[in-house]
Amino acid sequence: MSDSSLVFEKIEREESHSFIGEGLFQKVAFFFIIVLTIEILWYGVFLPLQPFQSIQMSPLEGYSREQLLAMAGITKSSSYFSLSVPATIQALERIPEVESVTVQKQFPSSLVITIVPRHAVAILLLSVENKICPAYVDREGVIYKIKTSVQHPETTVFNLPVLSGIEFRGENPVGSRLPSALVPFLARLEVIQRSNPQLFQCLSEIRILQKAYGNYELVLYPLHYPIRVLTNLQLNEETLRYMILVLDVLTQKGVQVSEVDFRSGTVSFREKEASSGN
Repeated sequence: MSDSSLVFEKIEREESHSFIGEGLFQKVAFFFIIVLTIEILWYGVFLPLQPFQSIQMSPLEGYSREQLLAMAGITKSSSYFSLSVPATIQALERIPEVESVTVQKQFPSSLVITIVPRHAVAILLLSVENKICPAYVDREGVIYKIKTSVQHPETTVFNLPVLSGIEFRGENPVGSRLPSALVPFLARLEVIQRSNPQLFQCLSEIRILQKAYGNYELVLYPLHYPIRVLTNLQLNEETLRYMILVLDVLTQKGVQVSEVDFRSGTVSFREKEASSGN
């Protein structure tokens, strides 16, 4: 056999092996493409069309999980593609006790709903069915709940100041708001409640006095002092602490006063009128 025939035979064998290798590679590549396509369709189309496999939702006092899901418009058939996040948030935020809602869809079939409930900073005493019931007010001035039976008074009613001097028309004020001018004051009241609960609990009643041109003033009734305190809406932790200090000093010195006025920035007070004896 000549050298040329050996060369041609070697080339043919190499071409044959190369063809077999390319064919095997194409088959393997085609197989992986099929598998990848199936996975993409499964996770990208099929699973998101299926009902949620996991729904995490924050609890809300007074409502069951089933009630909240129904109010949110979430059914057993709700899926990643079918659920509208804005509509779900809007539906849950219609609940008076809810301050805010966050809805997160986690691809491909999970849902996380975080509900932030309203937190009471004061109560109103309203007449409901011929009995006086506390109505809860939050930092935004929203009346979000009326409690006809106080199950835990030590943690609900007696630790909150009463807001008085506010009138409501209509049978059910739940969901209504106090005047917007009072909202900054209520927000500061909530700051005091969180940062200094002991100081906050010194307030027994806060009477709202409406003045001319939509202005307001406050009359505070401290818990341990039989003295009226006049102030403005700029009440904060520092000014409240100063007020209590002044009342404490007056009490220790035996000064008989009926009213202390902090509205002008300087302290003035009115002494109690002496009772006439026989």
